[in-house]
Amino acid sequence: MVPRLASVLFLLMMLGLAWTQSLDLDFNCDTFVATNAVVDPAVSNSQIGGAVTIHDGTLTGNIRNFEFAIDGRFTINSTTATLSGQLRPSGATSLAHGYYFVLNMNLAPDASGRNMLNAGVSVDQSSWMFFSIAAPSYLIGYGDFNSAGPISINQLVTSLPFQIGLGANGKNLHLGASVAIDITAGPYHVTGDVNIDLACDLAVHESSSSSSYELPSSSDDDSGVFCPADIFECPDGSSVGRDPNSN
Repeated sequence: MVPRLASVLFLLMMLGLAWTQSLDLDFNCDTFVATNAVVDPAVSNSQIGGAVTIHDGTLTGNIRNFEFAIDGRFTINSTTATLSGQLRPSGATSLAHGYYFVLNMNLAPDASGRNMLNAGVSVDQSSWMFFSIAAPSYLIGYGDFNSAGPISINQLVTSLPFQIGLGANGKNLHLGASVAIDITAGPYHVTGDVNIDLACDLAVHESSSSSSYELPSSSDDDSGVFCPADIFECPDGSSVGRDPNSN
């Protein structure tokens, strides 16, 4: 009886693993947790250091690598998708300084991807999905990175959209995503990269009602920081989207 029980448990475990993977690989999952993609030296020599990397530190006081302070969120809703999160400098422990980050995207079914892993490491791009960055997509700085309003984000190369799939983040063979971005703030014009791991958020994906975020009207927390209404919590922990003129 014991060997038979062990066999049944093993079979159930394998079925559970296959079901979980199918949620990711088939994109039946509509809500994902987004985290920094960690370099696997066996398949990638990437030197990119964060979930979001800004190549020129002009806008950021020479800080180039940013991570999600709290896990980011990636949602798919039929032909649109949104990646959002609160970014802080990589290795920082405080939430006092950073950026609100939102990418809104539209499905790009005819696009093709690029394998950014080491030469000789192959990936099946036929299972990847692609989304083109759309407006409004932006950074909003707070604390030391305080910005008067949204900093626009666009897709750097039209033919290279946001790509999602196994190995798509260019750092490892996990389910992940990446895209090269163009950031414009007044006279400043810099480029960057997004490289993330994705995992289906099984707790919420069935009830998710993901949709493209509209650029919120500004509201301020007690420190005067621009805080997007209804998307993020203000850096000081105050209520989301509070009317700055209210008492």
